[in-house]
Amino acid sequence: MLDYSFFFLPAEVDIDDYDKKLQWGFNYPEALTVLSLNQEQVDFYHELGLWNIMSDYTDYMIGPSDSNVIFDEEIEKIRDMIVNDFTPKDKNIEKMIDILNYAMTYNKAVIINLG
Repeated sequence: MLDYSFFFLPAEVDIDDYDKKLQWGFNYPEALTVLSLNQEQVDFYHELGLWNIMSDYTDYMIGPSDSNVIFDEEIEKIRDMIVNDFTPKDKNIEKMIDILNYAMTYNKAVIINLG
């Protein structure tokens, strides 16, 4: 079961309400702009330190039980860190990089829902 997501709304989807944005992410887990994660995956990346490293580039904590939105400069810094400094580069990390790249291209905020 996929319980958590890392995503942004594609250009053709315009939703202002945060809860409805979250629901969109759960409704379209196979979308190019959505990375769906289960509890085991969230915990795995937490143990590797990914969420804590991401927190270093934002004004808030990112981690299990958190739901956050990252913007502009934060997206680029997080993407650069993942590309240059984070291992492993598994399929989830590669999709996360793709999502961050798309978000930068389309000037969209990224939602990280781990809670």
